Amino acid sequence: MPTSYGPALPPRCQGRPGATCSAVFVATWMAAVLLAGCGDRGQIRVDRSAVDFGEVYVGTTATPKTMTWTNEAATALRVDRIALDSASTAFAFVAVPPGELLRPKQTMTAHVGFTPTSEGTVTATAEPRSDREVVGSTVSLRGTGRAQITRGALYIHGGNLTDGKPMDFGPVRIGQTERRYFIINNRSAQTLTLRGRTYTNGTFFRLASPAMPVTIPANGQLTVTIEFTPRRAGPVTDAFIIETDGGVNAAGTALTGGGRE
Repeated sequence: MPTSYGPALPPRCQGRPGATCSAVFVATWMAAVLLAGCGDRGQIRVDRSAVDFGEVYVGTTATPKTMTWTNEAATALRVDRIALDSASTAFAFVAVPPGELLRPKQTMTAHVGFTPTSEGTVTATAEPRSDREVVGSTVSLRGTGRAQITRGALYIHGGNLTDGKPMDFGPVRIGQTERRYFIINNRSAQTLTLRGRTYTNGTFFRLASPAMPVTIPANGQLTVTIEFTPRRAGPVTDAFIIETDGGVNAAGTALTGGGRE
């Protein structure tokens, strides 16, 4: 009994002369091999192509952004890691996703934070790295560090504030209190009711005066005093924000200080 190699002869080859039959058979067999190898290319597609953190106070961490990759290949695909490529250290994983074998339609989620260390815009990319080609999976990251951020009718300036730099309390002995102040202007033609808060709701910086909520007249101004009381040694960062309900109007500044023995 003759031994058979490859796929069976196609029906149109049956009954034809040997040379013609061989040509048809080889073409059919090669097409089958090519089709079998072309439809299983590893692909991981992400649910967004870009993430913008917007303006963030220097020294504070923006709310993490989530991005999810899905294996769109017909077979399982090994992902060794999600890589962050950037000249800046401002971007970082909140939790590092472990390497895993993604089955078809299975997903992998990463949470990325942004903590600017200086003013200016920085960029990065996030991409799964694996032992197979990854197609269309790169996410572009962007964020801007700001010492002061203003929105709407409010404007922050003056006092101990230096434009473009966090309001610095310097080194302060642990348990002692240092004060700094700045001025808020209402550039609108109506009275505004303001509330104040720290960015992280921490315990090192707090509002000393005025008591909030407070009203500021049209085209008026308000002096705001902040206290810093370190409770441990080392640098501390935060931000203080003055805003109307809903945040339509807001102004704030990054805060820095240090505790010393």
